[in-house]
Amino acid sequence: MTEPSEVTSFDPDQLQEDFKRYYKDHFDRTILHRIFKNKPFGTREFAVLRMDMNTWVRNRSFENMDVLIEYLTLYPAKGVYIGALYEEPLTREKTIHNTKWMGRELLFDLDMDAYDPVRTCECSGRKVCEICWVHMQEAALIIDDTLRIDFGFSDLVWVYTGGRGYHCWVLDDSTFTLTRDQRVAIISYMQLIIGDEVKELGPNEKFMKNRILNHLARNFVTHSKESLLKEEAGFGTTTAKRMKDKIETVSSPREILELAPNTDDFFKGVIKHRYPRIDQGVSVDLKKVIRMPGSVHFGTRNVSEIIDNPWDFNPIFHAKSIYEVMGDE
Repeated sequence: MTEPSEVTSFDPDQLQEDFKRYYKDHFDRTILHRIFKNKPFGTREFAVLRMDMNTWVRNRSFENMDVLIEYLTLYPAKGVYIGALYEEPLTREKTIHNTKWMGRELLFDLDMDAYDPVRTCECSGRKVCEICWVHMQEAALIIDDTLRIDFGFSDLVWVYTGGRGYHCWVLDDSTFTLTRDQRVAIISYMQLIIGDEVKELGPNEKFMKNRILNHLARNFVTHSKESLLKEEAGFGTTTAKRMKDKIETVSSPREILELAPNTDDFFKGVIKHRYPRIDQGVSVDLKKVIRMPGSVHFGTRNVSEIIDNPWDFNPIFHAKSIYEVMGDE
């Protein structure tokens, strides 16, 4: 099984009609109610990549959801995106640059192409398979655990983007008005890979190592070639082979660590090859727009949907296309 592949040939006129019908009759409005909670709808920024014009429309607010749906029914969109909340509705004159910013959710963006340097399958770029999607599942586990335990957040919504990744929306009220600097501090704590280097874990080293060991160590050994274990984790040939042979019978993560000749090198190898690679810009840019949950991913025709257990979800088997939702297949 391979990727939820992008569609390369299609009838553009028919596709426009399909998208119109989806938003008019099948768009799940409860998703936006879940995301926005009790916050105002009419002063939120939306951005639309128009299918008929193949151009972006930003600085657009809609009085309510009915007006949004009406717009998407009239002007089919390749992509629909959500931005921040502003003091007044946005127009050509009142833009995100001259209207007071009121807040936005804390967001985390994970894309499979960020893992291209460490994927062990044949995929790259937008391609996804069963093997490499495990990176997304692991990242969801780590990020969810970190946000809940280290920061005390509780209202997390995970969204499959419809393509090659996940978005995590942190909806706790305390996050909505976080400044850019505060968001930078949070993402800096959570990012352990800078470029191709693994940074120091800091004062929470023991706690973070336990999380890494529990969630990532086994897959690191399972999916790594012996040569990689030697190069990246300080293993000798015999030790690397022994660990690969024994990994299926090891009952606890701690036993995995006991097989490693150098624990510091082992942890650096696990972090480099399995730790979440987060798109910092999405988390810290207060005016960034992000794909609207419930919208359709133009490349795959999959619906961007809320996922209750992203560590168990795999788009190869579980993604829903627009046509499945509409009952056309």
